Amino acid sequence: FRLSFAAKLQDDALQILEQILPFFQPSYNVTLNMIDGHDEKRDIPFTLSDISFKDEYEDDFNTRRAIVYDLDFTAKTYFYNEIPTDETGGIIKKVQIDYSSAIRAPREVRYVVTPTATKDYNQDQTLSLAATLEVGKTLMTVTSGASLVVGQYIQINSEVMRVEEKDNVSIIVARGQYRTAEMKHSNGDVINLINAADHALIEVGDDFGFNSDVDFFQDSKFFSPSQGTDQ
Repeated sequence: FRLSFAAKLQDDALQILEQILPFFQPSYNVTLNMIDGHDEKRDIPFTLSDISFKDEYEDDFNTRRAIVYDLDFTAKTYFYNEIPTDETGGIIKKVQIDYSSAIRAPREVRYVVTPTATKDYNQDQTLSLAATLEVGKTLMTVTSGASLVVGQYIQINSEVMRVEEKDNVSIIVARGQYRTAEMKHSNGDVINLINAADHALIEVGDDFGFNSDVDFFQDSKFFSPSQGTDQ
């Protein structure tokens, strides 16, 4: 892009130019928020690439004179695609990478990453508290612990917890997971499971975690994205 300014006298034009040039050595960085709604700031360099001037007066010396300076700049920018939605099927919900070596006996490694919900979406109401749970306490009494798995995440009201131990009617949990606040919960409060059903319901803009799986195999097959199978 170009910045132009005009002056009647050369001295005036040079004074204006001298106030601009010191900022460009040869670039001047401007911090910009690139995407509305995201706290993502980037330093964009504006580079002074060329300076030219022209002395314009087409009539006699009594006619008003204009000295015009043109400053040409280039600026680095970023292009962002539109944010896809579930309706368009554009949200990336699985990444799979296959590593292989053809130099020696083939040993292939597959690394798969999928998103993990950090809160309950479907309000499954699988079980409920059978006694009040105070702040700071980790042992809770529930209606039935049969549906729970050690290491699983659960949500009571807005607090997320991780199941550490369990038996039929009581469980020990790690409180305040995923940066949720510990709070008091009352007898009868619903306990929702955070599981694969919730992973599939993650919405655009929500925070989420990751699951990762690593597999080793030596069958020398290749994964076909179109077929979704190893061939």
